[in-house]
Parts: sequence; C-alpha cells; structure tokens
Amino acid sequence: MFSSQYLDGANSLRRMTTILRVGIAASLLYVALRLCAMIALFAMARGLIVVDAWHLGDDTRAKLLIAASIGMVLMFLAVAGTFLLFLVWVWRAHANLRLSGIAGLRYSPAWAALNYLVPVVNLIVPPRAMRELWNRSHGENEWLGDSDVPEVGAWWTCQVVGLLIDSFIVLVVVNNALSPIKMTAPPMATLLLMGFAVVLQAMALIYQWKLVGAIATAQETTTGISETFT
Repeated sequence: MFSSQYLDGANSLRRMTTILRVGIAASLLYVALRLCAMIALFAMARGLIVVDAWHLGDDTRAKLLIAASIGMVLMFLAVAGTFLLFLVWVWRAHANLRLSGIAGLRYSPAWAALNYLVPVVNLIVPPRAMRELWNRSHGENEWLGDSDVPEVGAWWTCQVVGLLIDSFIVLVVVNNALSPIKMTAPPMATLLLMGFAVVLQAMALIYQWKLVGAIATAQETTTGISETFT
C-alpha cells in the first residue's frame, strides 16, 4: 500500500494539473491571437484587406494601442506563470515516483525541473526525463523507463522546432538592426515561417495538455504505478 505522503502527493499533483491546464489554455489563447495576427498580416500583404488606421483619429488609435499593449503584457505574464507552474508540476510528479518507492530512477525531482533553465541541456534532458516520468508512472519497469513515448516525442519536436524558428527570426531582426551585413528574405516567406512556428507552438501546448493529464491520472489510479507496488 502507498504511504500517506504519496497519496497526498498524488492529490496535490491532480490539483496542480487542473490549475496548469488553465494556464495552458491561456497560453493557447495567446498563441491563437498571434496566429490571427499572422493571418491578418498575410491578408494585408496580399491586398485582401485594407486597413487605414489614420482615419480612426488620434484618440482612438492611442486607446487601441494602449489596450493592445496591456493585453499583450497580461498574456505574456500568463504564459510565463504557466511555464513556472509547469516546472513545479514536473518536480511534484517526479517526487511522487520516489515517494511511491520506485527504484532505478535516473532523474531527481529537482534536476527534472531545473534542467529546463540550463542552456543546451534544456534541448536534450527534458524529453528524456518526461519519457521516464510517463513510463514509470504507467507501471513500466526500470529497463523500459526510457522507452519511446509518441506523445512526448511529438510534444518536444513541436516545442523545439517552433522555438528555433522564432529564435532565428529574432536573430535576423537584431542582426539587421545592428550589423552592416543584412540578412534578407521575401516578406511573404518570413510571414509564412512565423505562422508555421505559431502553429507548432499551439500543437506543443495541446500535447502538453494531454501529457500532464495522462500522467496525473496514472499516478492516482490503481491501473498506473500502483499495480507495480501494491
């Protein structure tokens, strides 16, 4: 039977999962707004829609700019808060594995969470730690702890490729602003690339939603890791 500490940890993870999913939903809203902006810019570039902001008046333009700025700041704070909550969730989920008495774990709760903040390492370790978390939570033994998990692979691929594309676009903008050597590309190609990155980030959030729910459920049900230790 499980200790009261493990049961408390599993219940805590379930509550955290509910809150985290609210944050993921807010992050999806932010990504959706970015995608809508990309579509609008694409339509404007193709001449499908015409916006003449100068006819709105100075006061109206100022109010719209302030509202948009406040909205973007709030959404950014929601995304940042969701990321921090996700790190706490990862720590809690890995800590539950240890409380359950599972042997042969490769990643400590602290390292499983903090490796996301370490450059280069955060491209390699997170999917490995997440595979172990998924597999061991679902009752796999030590030898299968690093087995491939399609959901984890899809989540991390979308996450990394989307961020790399975004980072490349930012690098180009900064280079063109500071360097005499300019990097140029057709505006339409850049816009489509940005749109593709946004779609990938949305898919990563959807997979993340599924992952946290499945792992939390596995840790609190008798068909998950409890089969191995009861």
